[in-house]
Amino acid sequence: MHTNKLAAQSRSWLLDSFYNILREKAFQNITISEISECADLDRRTFYRHFKSKEAILQEYCQSIISEFASLILSQDNISKSNVTVAYFTFWKNHLDFLKLLERDNLLFYLLNEFELLLSIVRNTVKPEIDEGSITKIEHYHLSFFIGGFFNLLVKWLSKGALESPSEMAAIMEKVYPQ
Repeated sequence: MHTNKLAAQSRSWLLDSFYNILREKAFQNITISEISECADLDRRTFYRHFKSKEAILQEYCQSIISEFASLILSQDNISKSNVTVAYFTFWKNHLDFLKLLERDNLLFYLLNEFELLLSIVRNTVKPEIDEGSITKIEHYHLSFFIGGFFNLLVKWLSKGALESPSEMAAIMEKVYPQ
């Protein structure tokens, strides 16, 4: 048990170090040695937890998406409007991270994790629905919806993230009224 606690702590230090360095340097210029040194760990420890710096970025994105899923699932009323307001409120609070991903053309890492978000929400809200029972049309509809939300986020970010979460919910209602 003690080893698991140390491993979790090392992993956390590596993730924190990675993010701190990302705030100062472009992703492509970050080295694994740099991340390890910043965390006061050696490279072997890094490689025990991650295969590459892309893997640490992926895990960082997964942790952000999991945090958002928890936020959504804690809401009493999961309506499209409430989810949209929560979505843009959440990302407004993580705007620094979004801007770093945008700066380094890495926003696609978040998109890759949106499927995780969908899975977490679906399994919690409707655990009785088996993945195999979802129709082909429902799969395509969900993919369309995820892509739409993601691209709305990217557009909002590229325009300076000036609109409030409520304004974005109103825009979403006009764009996707169903």
